[in-house]
Amino acid sequence: MSNQAFPADANLKKIPPLSQKAKEELEEHTDDRATNEGKIFEAGYTEAQVRKFQARDNYRSKKNFRSNFDKLMIIGIWATAILFLIVCVVWVLNLIFPDNWRWLTTDEMSKLQGFVTGGVIATTAVGQIKKRMD
Repeated sequence: MSNQAFPADANLKKIPPLSQKAKEELEEHTDDRATNEGKIFEAGYTEAQVRKFQARDNYRSKKNFRSNFDKLMIIGIWATAILFLIVCVVWVLNLIFPDNWRWLTTDEMSKLQGFVTGGVIATTAVGQIKKRMD
C-alpha cells in the first residue's frame, strides 16, 4: 500500500516521523502489534489511515479468537461424544457378557446405566429445545 494520502484525507494532519530515540526504543520492544503500529506511524500515514489499520487488525484479532474458540469447542464435543460412546460400549458389554466375564458390580452397572440413559434423555431434550428455538 502506498503511503500517499487518499484524496479525501488530503486535508488531514500528517503524523510526524519517529525520532531516532523512538526508533531505537521501538527496536527493543518485542510486542509485534506495537512494532507494526510504530512502523505505520513512521511511514507517514494520516490519522484516519492509522485508525483504519487499527480497525482492520482488531477485526482480524477477534476473528482469529472466534476461529480458535470454535475449534476448541468442536474438539470438546468430539471428545465428549467419544467418551460417551466408550461408556455405552462398556455398559452393553457388561450386559451381554457371561457372568464370569463381567468386570463391573451390580451397583456400578446401575450407576453406568443411569449415566447412559440420562445422557440419551439429555441429548433428546437439548435437540427438542434447539428445534423449538429455531
